[in-house]
Amino acid sequence: MEDLFLRLSERYILFLQQKEQLNQPLQIQNPSSGIIETTVSELLPHVVNHGTYTAQYHSNAAAGRLRIRTDYGLYLFMKKTEKA
Repeated sequence: MEDLFLRLSERYILFLQQKEQLNQPLQIQNPSSGIIETTVSELLPHVVNHGTYTAQYHSNAAAGRLRIRTDYGLYLFMKKTEKA
């Protein structure tokens, strides 16, 4: 598992070193909120958040607490549609 993590880390580092890709425009469709125009750099916090979300979700479920919405992609969509 550690070897997989290290290989994935190396892939992320190589990708992020290609700075021209960070501001590449993307169009993403979120099943619950529709289409959003964004960039790779704007989605990085979303990727990091999903890495921490699984542990939080299982902890809340085990304790019988309600699910808390922490989807950064949904936040970006809501933020951009408020400006429209």
